[in-house]
Amino acid sequence: QLVWSTSYVRPVSDAFDLSAEIAESVATAVGGRLLPAEHAQVSNRATRSDAAYRHFVAGNTLLARRSRIGIRRAVEEYQAAIAADPRFAAAYARLSLAFTLTAMWNYEFEGLPPAAVVPRARRAAAQAVQLDSASSEAWLATAMVRNLDDPLDPSGAMAAFERSVLLDPANAEALHQYGGRLFEWRRAEAAATERRSLAMEPAGPTALNNIALMLAHDGDLAGALVVMDSAVSVEPDYPMGLLYRGILRTALADTAGALA
Repeated sequence: QLVWSTSYVRPVSDAFDLSAEIAESVATAVGGRLLPAEHAQVSNRATRSDAAYRHFVAGNTLLARRSRIGIRRAVEEYQAAIAADPRFAAAYARLSLAFTLTAMWNYEFEGLPPAAVVPRARRAAAQAVQLDSASSEAWLATAMVRNLDDPLDPSGAMAAFERSVLLDPANAEALHQYGGRLFEWRRAEAAATERRSLAMEPAGPTALNNIALMLAHDGDLAGALVVMDSAVSVEPDYPMGLLYRGILRTALADTAGALA
């Protein structure tokens, strides 16, 4: 179903204004008319530094791959963004998210002991909130750290996820991570939240990954495999997508496909 489509032609110098305009257009198309506070949030410029913004976008692209090397390089990009603009709250938040994902998946991080990963994630999230307490990215980072700190009590993490999504209804990463936690604690809402994430970012492999896992959990292995194939097609080097696709093919008795 096509929810929203339009084209924009602007001078390069208007890149920051265009980013805010697109974010507001998407959020309005998917979620309806924005409240004044929501309008102010999506219209807010995260940084005035071109260099910081370029590093931030590069970091997001690398982080989306979810590979160990991609996350490691994303950390470097976020650190470069912070060096260019030390008050760039979203860069601190994504730096925190990169460290959190490193800890969640037990990735080896060259030059950083495993015990130091979560404290770095926690410090970066706290810095993001301190710099901008109305940042969706800052509250996403906070939610992820809280989930790591106390995975058996979802209340603190869920409150932060909900705040993140409320502050920016078009934050695809926040919707995806929130959907993943909803699958653990409030399953009925999880698929709809992941599909909202996918609507914001149609080429996002992580949302496709979670939708496939939900379909598999409900017994639709063939449907799950179709969606997981899509996840790998948009990001061929996505390690979790390749792993889960192999598992699904094993479950469907496609041994050769699973081994490949």
